[in-house]
Amino acid sequence: MNRLLLYARTLRHLRPSQVAHRLWRQLPRPATAARPAPPLRAVLHAPAAYAPRHPQLLAAGEIELLNQRARIDDPAIWRAADKPMLWLYQLHYFDDLNADHPARRREWHAAWIDRWITENPPGSAVAWDSYPISLRVVNWIKWQLAGEKLGARAVESLAHQVRHLAPRLEKHLAGNHLLENYKTLAIAGCFFAGAEADAWREQGLRGLQHALAEQVLADGAYNELAPMYQGIVTEGLLDLLNILEAYGFERPAWLAETAARMGSWGVGVAHPDGDWPQFNDTSLGAAPRPGDLAAYLQRLGLAPASTVPGQFVRLSRDDWTLLADLADLGPDHNPGHGHADSLTYELSIGARRVVVDSGISTYDVGAIRSQERATAAHNTLTLDGENSSEVWGSFRVARRAHTRRVATPAVDGVLTIAAEHDGYQRLKGAPRHRREWRLGRGSLLILDQVRSHSAHDIRSYIHLHPDYNAALAADGQSVEIVAAKNDPGRSFVGRIARGSWKTMTVTDYHYAPRFGVRIAAKCIVLEATSQGDSSFSHSIERT
Repeated sequence: MNRLLLYARTLRHLRPSQVAHRLWRQLPRPATAARPAPPLRAVLHAPAAYAPRHPQLLAAGEIELLNQRARIDDPAIWRAADKPMLWLYQLHYFDDLNADHPARRREWHAAWIDRWITENPPGSAVAWDSYPISLRVVNWIKWQLAGEKLGARAVESLAHQVRHLAPRLEKHLAGNHLLENYKTLAIAGCFFAGAEADAWREQGLRGLQHALAEQVLADGAYNELAPMYQGIVTEGLLDLLNILEAYGFERPAWLAETAARMGSWGVGVAHPDGDWPQFNDTSLGAAPRPGDLAAYLQRLGLAPASTVPGQFVRLSRDDWTLLADLADLGPDHNPGHGHADSLTYELSIGARRVVVDSGISTYDVGAIRSQERATAAHNTLTLDGENSSEVWGSFRVARRAHTRRVATPAVDGVLTIAAEHDGYQRLKGAPRHRREWRLGRGSLLILDQVRSHSAHDIRSYIHLHPDYNAALAADGQSVEIVAAKNDPGRSFVGRIARGSWKTMTVTDYHYAPRFGVRIAAKCIVLEATSQGDSSFSHSIERT
């Protein structure tokens, strides 16, 4: 019964159109007919340089994906049962074609493309899923536009892949998958010429305009609210603008304006180290950095938009930078990349991250995925050991928290922001969590209030970056923070004061900056028991 209720609380948020498309995808349909590819369209000029990416091919038969190395000589690797699905998807993307210094790997690339065609006949599992097709088609086209040469066999395969994709758009998922589908149709419609290609381009642009109007918020935030996907989607829009111009097509004003807003939003939420905050499903290195996207905008002659991020708020004073998550975990009909992280935050001092979200290392269903999405993996409160949103499976959410910003009185010389969420109202006493951050000179004060009709066991978590160690003072009133290594660059020395919390302990956790990487680090846990409406405070201070 509990399982059925969990499914019901999850499925009730789906749109009828998503359910209908999910059922439609189960219907049998004829295989895509093989026929000659349309002619190629003449390129007017070379595209601008793409956003930089790290190489993945290490040798002719060796690749590193998601920080896992593997030999790829065996044709079975494309569907290897011992590899995570995300790893297999990455293998089929061909991102390395357009990674840094591709000329060094030209012969490997040509052989790799030829192998894919031979070893993945139409309809093969994973290879012919709509999302890998979308990314692979664009990478093959970008590779040719950058000065390489697709053979006749590869061009025929490209056309076959696009024809397979066109009637299989991922409307049941929506989100970034559908954006990638539409973008690919538009780019394929530039690469090929003729009536069929024109129809692909028009379908892609029309669908993309409609989807972006829904999925990109007014300030430029991508509505799945995972900064990694902000970067991925922004790069895709810039690639499309780049390729449209290379073929002499007019760049739609709505597309250029959306890309500019999204790129500017990324710069507005970046840490001082230039990279993304790790809110929700964000793995560093999986998307171009905000500054790289801003530079790509400039290469395309696009001016940055004037926008102030509203979901993730960035407060800076002196060399302290606070990034606070005041957002819902994602759109109700598509929350799969959201975490139970309501009112979490990250803190940089200088160019170093000090307080971090614990990150993600995998998308595979299991204990690690559940742990990394849980509230206790973020810098916020748990009540009675529960998650603020009912995350489950790999991408599922049943009951979910909703957050709203609240007004705060001005405090001289202090930057203040506050919000509250209702994720715990399902618990006894219908509790609500309100949090206020006060960033002063060399200190951050965090005030938490739990309003409830009942008593609750409350924990607050502070996850330190692995660069820093934590030692509990003898009196239990504070934790000293020092660099984990003797490195002058890690110059911050400070303490976390317990404030009004009852107890304070230092525990171990694993920080996941990237997929496939988990690093031992320290977490400070503050505990107390609320009695009705209760308030607690703690601070992070320079010493």
